[in-house]
Amino acid sequence: MNTKTLITQSLNNSLSDKDKKAFDALLESDVEFAKEVTFQQSLQKVIAKEEYATLKTHLQSLENSKSTTNYKKWLVAASIVLLVGFSSLWFLNSEASVSSQELYAQNFEPYRNVIKPIVRGEMDDTLETTAFTAYETKDYDKALILFNKMLDENDSEITKFYKANVLLQLDKTEEAIVIFKQNTNLKGDWKAKNSWYLAMAYLKADDVENAKKQLEILANNQNNTFKKSTVKKLLEKLD
Repeated sequence: MNTKTLITQSLNNSLSDKDKKAFDALLESDVEFAKEVTFQQSLQKVIAKEEYATLKTHLQSLENSKSTTNYKKWLVAASIVLLVGFSSLWFLNSEASVSSQELYAQNFEPYRNVIKPIVRGEMDDTLETTAFTAYETKDYDKALILFNKMLDENDSEITKFYKANVLLQLDKTEEAIVIFKQNTNLKGDWKAKNSWYLAMAYLKADDVENAKKQLEILANNQNNTFKKSTVKKLLEKLD
């Protein structure tokens, strides 16, 4: 996560435990980061004070010119406008820096196990079955170890594709990107799926430009049907 996103989420009190630790570490070790945090905190207070002062002035004017009943109605309305307006301000301020992360969270899910689906009563103990069972049951640390063993025996593009999915789940985004980029021998639907997940990896890495490139490849492929409508909607959000 980039520093702008960390600061925005800190101001909105939405940092995860992991990101809070990263934020605190930067606050202690990075002077420029600490200065920016202080500036943004001060700016937030100034905006809040200005909004409050503006509202207070309007309400005083209303109190002097309106009946008690109308004044109360205007008080409620003005309070709602202030709340919505202030919330919108911070949403717009943070949207640009966190949109890629939000879009990743909204659209990413590991590709389903279509190689060795778990079928009760038909399990075997081969490496492939064990690896995909770990993948399907979300035991990603184990799945990564087993996929690496599979790749030692057979350099399969599809196995690499699933390994990259695992790496995304384990927050090893750059490693996943390398695999997706090198997975050039996949054909048909698998090629389209690889492009989609490469786009997801770029989003997670806050690399919107390259994410859009992958999505445009999918959108311009007339033969592609994989997540076709989702690709179109996502490109519109990224424009």
